[in-house]
Amino acid sequence: MRLDLHGELRQKILPLCRLKYGDIWEDSINGHRIGVLDSTKLEDVKKIMDNEKAKLIVNDPPYNVVVGNANTDALFKIDIKDYLEFSKNWVQNAILVMDKDAHLYVWMGADYKDNLQPLPDFIVLLRQFKELKIKNFIT
Repeated sequence: MRLDLHGELRQKILPLCRLKYGDIWEDSINGHRIGVLDSTKLEDVKKIMDNEKAKLIVNDPPYNVVVGNANTDALFKIDIKDYLEFSKNWVQNAILVMDKDAHLYVWMGADYKDNLQPLPDFIVLLRQFKELKIKNFIT
């Protein structure tokens, strides 16, 4: 069930959500950290990393495709230029906190109704980052 389409259920669940923007929760046993932050803001990325370097980054950015039968506030599509600017910012921030020989995995949308965007332009965008060496492509 999609919470963005079921307002009554969403309103019941929201009070149970403890984290707000800027908050970070840390697992006291294993040290895993979860934050409500903005990956396009370097200060937020540094905050979640706490001076550590990432050996692995798994990113599942918004797909920038219309999903299902409803285009809602939670699942929207923006202009490809704006999406690529957003992507450029989060990729650059990811690189800044990656350890030497770290791995970056990205799940990316591909809209068959729009020439598979944003996937092709995202791949071209990655060429700007000489620090990244693409070693695999999974569809």
